[in-house]
Amino acid sequence: MKRALAVVDESDVGTRLLKEAGMLAASTEASLIVLNVIDEEAYSAEVRRQANQASHDLDSISNIIEKSADSVQTLVNEVLSDLTVSYEIITSSGEPSEVVLSEADKHNCDHIFITGAEKSPTGKILFGDDAQSVLLNFEGPVTVYTH
Repeated sequence: MKRALAVVDESDVGTRLLKEAGMLAASTEASLIVLNVIDEEAYSAEVRRQANQASHDLDSISNIIEKSADSVQTLVNEVLSDLTVSYEIITSSGEPSEVVLSEADKHNCDHIFITGAEKSPTGKILFGDDAQSVLLNFEGPVTVYTH
């Protein structure tokens, strides 16, 4: 592994994924691209929902990206502070799996870390659409960290 992409958010799972990706990158002297994706479709749905409720307090997508970038920077500082790993933080918006694959290609990443979801009482792992799309379309190893 020379360069990995870790898709993070501010959840506990995102934090654990970042720690694992950082430890592996540090142990192999790889660099890490830390990516936070704002789902524009989810944002648009929230805008429509709030418009129906006559709410006018919604941030613009650019404000959400800026706030998210600040939060991810704080998270990275906390999680990776004890590790010797070079990293770059990217916050972007769009359809998550497309953004992940595009950024991985753009930065020549050879490994992706992404979260998935564990569902069902029998413990069968069912990955979300985004994780599944990345698994099927990335030409390299993908580590899926489940909730």
